[in-house]
Amino acid sequence: MSNVKSAIVEHLAADAGVSALVSSRIYNGVADPDAAYPYLLIETTSREQVEHQGGRSASRITTVGIECVATDSASADAIADAVETAMVLRETTIGTTTDVMTTNSQTVGRTDVLLNPQDGSHKFLAMVRLGFDIWHPNP
Repeated sequence: MSNVKSAIVEHLAADAGVSALVSSRIYNGVADPDAAYPYLLIETTSREQVEHQGGRSASRITTVGIECVATDSASADAIADAVETAMVLRETTIGTTTDVMTTNSQTVGRTDVLLNPQDGSHKFLAMVRLGFDIWHPNP
């Protein structure tokens, strides 16, 4: 897991609003097959070097996707609200990375899924996907 992604997982796990809703169920990209609901999935979708007219900056932008997964739409929305509150427009230290700013929060998508496992059971899942641009120093 990248340093930025690890730091975000730690940051969200330490946030009272987020942990009240998902406990420690914050996963890197793929949840455990038997994971309890609700939970968060975190994935890095891109990394860009910041360039200025004078050349390369000491900063980098990492775009991170956070998917809020629950068994009903109201819970998925509440988790998304808590994640946005924890992440949006923060100039802070996340993990051991100093001078971090999160910007450009956006709801990337909302999906309701009816799962039909081979055992014949049915399960409804609601998912809200958020995107954040994380500005941080180059490692």
